[in-house]
Amino acid sequence: METPPRDPQNSKPQTEQDLLGTLTTILTSENFSFESLKPYIPHLSTNPSLLISLLNSKTLIQNPNTLLQFYTCLPPSITHHSPLPLLSLLPSILRRRHFYAAKSLLSSFISVDKSSSLHYLLLHPQKTKNPVSCLHISKPLLDVSIGAYVACGRPHQAAQIFNRMKRLGLVKQ
Repeated sequence: METPPRDPQNSKPQTEQDLLGTLTTILTSENFSFESLKPYIPHLSTNPSLLISLLNSKTLIQNPNTLLQFYTCLPPSITHHSPLPLLSLLPSILRRRHFYAAKSLLSSFISVDKSSSLHYLLLHPQKTKNPVSCLHISKPLLDVSIGAYVACGRPHQAAQIFNRMKRLGLVKQ
């Protein structure tokens, strides 16, 4: 199998699948640096589904530290635009019990989320047009979200999430 092109200036990959393969190859390489990703940032900013697919890549889910490093290096214009990429990233981080990192990412997003889109999505995941087919709002995600909302000075939203957990039977009575 031929290796996808690495320089989008000279030869642009034609499809989203090609871009996904190229980005996965870059992120899994031993000498990964953010500089090698810079030419692909415009593709990630104009195509949110590419970013979500990358964060859900089976190859990268096994490397949550790589995903975390990649996500934190992205510009805020990409990471703070929608909660869906963050919610795609968090399950792999929480699976490895990186609760502090998850809370930090959530707090960072919550602090700029003026429309409370993350809060709405946590309370009503089935009501959103959701391109993330594997989006799963889990108990650990809700637990960490409560802490993040309290840390951001939004205890009323934390209480709403807690009440949802009670309704779902995720909290012991």
